[in-house]
Amino acid sequence: MDSVTIDGSNAIQYNIIYVTANGTMENFTVIGNNTAVPVGIETFNANILLRFVRIKDLEYGINIQRSTSLVENC
Repeated sequence: MDSVTIDGSNAIQYNIIYVTANGTMENFTVIGNNTAVPVGIETFNANILLRFVRIKDLEYGINIQRSTSLVENC
C-alpha cells in the first residue's frame, strides 16, 4: 500500500478511478483532496476485487453500483 500512490489531490472530476471492466486491484493508496472529488474508486456494472487498498482524504472511498464486487483489507 505504501509503494504505489495515486495522487488525486488536483483532480477535478467526480472520481479519481473509474472502473469499467472486471478485474483485480491491490496494494496501492489513493489520495483525494477533500473537496471537488468525493469518490476515490467507483465501479458501475463491473465486478472488481479490491485488496490492500488505502484511501485517504475523500468523502466516499469506494462507490460500487450494480456489481458484485468484493473489498478485502482496505
